[in-house]
Amino acid sequence: MEEPTIDDRKRWWLLCYGMTSMEKALSACDLLLEHCPDNRHPLFQPLSIAVHAYYIRPFKRNRAVGKLPETMIPASSIAIHHWLEDFRDSVMAHIDADHNEVAGRPMNDVIYTIEGAKRRFTTCDPRGHIEFYVDARAHIDAMFSLLADALLDIHKRFGYLIPDSDGDYLLSFADDSPVFVEVDAGPLQSVLTYK
Repeated sequence: MEEPTIDDRKRWWLLCYGMTSMEKALSACDLLLEHCPDNRHPLFQPLSIAVHAYYIRPFKRNRAVGKLPETMIPASSIAIHHWLEDFRDSVMAHIDADHNEVAGRPMNDVIYTIEGAKRRFTTCDPRGHIEFYVDARAHIDAMFSLLADALLDIHKRFGYLIPDSDGDYLLSFADDSPVFVEVDAGPLQSVLTYK
C-alpha cells in the first residue's frame, strides 16, 4: 500500500482545514441570513466578520503547510472570493488608514462625535449589503463541495490509514510519525498568557 509523503500529509491537513473553515463560514452565514434583516442589526457585524475570517483562513499563509491556491477557485466566483478577502483584509482584520478605491476614502476613519453633552470617538463601520451574503453563502457552499471532492481523492489513496475506533486522532504532518495520533481533544484551553 502507498504511504503518504510529507507533502501528501500537508495537503490532506490543508484540505480538512479548508473544509472545516468552510463549514464554520457557512454556519455564520446561515445565522446572519436568518437573524439579520439588514446590515444595521446588532448581530450583523460579528457574524459578517466570522463569515469573512473563517472563509479566508485556508487561503492565507500557514508556515507549516502552506495555503490553498487561488487557482482552485472557479473563474465564475473569483469576484466574490476577492470581496470576501479584501473586506476582511482592509476593513475587518486590519487597519488600513489610507485611501480605499472602492469607498473613495479611508474605510477606517476615526470620527469625533458630539451629541449634546455626549462626546466620543468612533470609527467608521463599513458593512456589506445583506444580499451579498446570499451570494457569499452559495460560493462558500461550492468551495466546500470542491474541497470535499479533492479530499475524496486523498481518501481513495490513503483511506486505509484512517482510524476506525472511537477516539480523537490528530492528523500529523510530522516526519517519522504515524499519520493519525490518538489525542485527548477535550475542551481546549489556551496556553498563551497575557502577563
